[in-house]
Amino acid sequence: MNTKEKNYVIARKIGNCAFFREPYYHELFASDATIDFPYAPPGMPQFFDQIETKLCFSWLVRTVKSYKASLAEIYGSEDPSVFWIIGDIKAEVYWGKHDGLFQSRYFSRLHIHDEKIRYLKVWLDPLEFCRAAGKEIPTFHMNLNDSQIDEYLKNKRSAKTKPDDKEIDLSDEACEIRKSINIGRAYSGSEREWYRPRETYSENYRHVTWFLPDGMCKLVNARPGDRFDEKNIPDEFKERAGAWIKVSSPTVFREPDALLWQTDNINVLFSEAVNHGQCNWVGNNCPNGHYRQRYLNKYVYDDAGRVLEIEEVLNPINKYNSCNISVPSFPYYL
Repeated sequence: MNTKEKNYVIARKIGNCAFFREPYYHELFASDATIDFPYAPPGMPQFFDQIETKLCFSWLVRTVKSYKASLAEIYGSEDPSVFWIIGDIKAEVYWGKHDGLFQSRYFSRLHIHDEKIRYLKVWLDPLEFCRAAGKEIPTFHMNLNDSQIDEYLKNKRSAKTKPDDKEIDLSDEACEIRKSINIGRAYSGSEREWYRPRETYSENYRHVTWFLPDGMCKLVNARPGDRFDEKNIPDEFKERAGAWIKVSSPTVFREPDALLWQTDNINVLFSEAVNHGQCNWVGNNCPNGHYRQRYLNKYVYDDAGRVLEIEEVLNPINKYNSCNISVPSFPYYL
């Protein structure tokens, strides 16, 4: 096997095993491995240097009674050392002197050198950590019946139309241009509004959001921690939810220096981006908030270059922070 094929084996293994236990830990990780955990719950580090990584794995061995990981997707990249894995975790834990159940989708970026993982960046639902430790999660309110929503819908411009297959130029050049415009939304800053009316979507387009705050989950009848799949949402709710976002965050800006990761599937791209700006999440009585969000997005395009799917991964803690609502501290050091 060449280097990339060997690294694929390592990436698949970590996606399916209790990586923090022996023999996996020494088999899979370099002695100087580090971890980024950007969505860590309050009370837990967001970065683990080589010493903290070892201590974190020791903590997991002490506090996780059972662990099941299931790899759902794996992607290599243009760099043979970089891989993306997506899957699900279910674990029985003893955190904060409390027996609990931890469940979360996971998204991970791995950097593998000399057949060892040197760097791991992992996105997990921080609220699931707190729930598993027996902490009560505050409600984030999403008031879709506010008069501001009605006013916005009354005055908004008509939605952009999606061209059907008969109108689409399927030449290689046209598909490349269409795809480059659609990719532009992933990283553009102030130019993002230029891209919006030019975006094109497949007739099978779907948008999935992961790791919503509690109140938003209840509105869409989802178990906390589940995905929010717009395909399952009535059109009227979808329209009002879109208006709520526009009214609540009219000046949110996307930084133009997003990290783009082309996978070895030409139609799949990952983006790590930062959004920030003034917000007033309607229903939470906090009109002067400032929202910062470090998004992870997975974009899937069809062969015509149109957007087929967007998976949006957000940190729900930042929603609470921008409303001055405190989430309980996770007892990592107990």
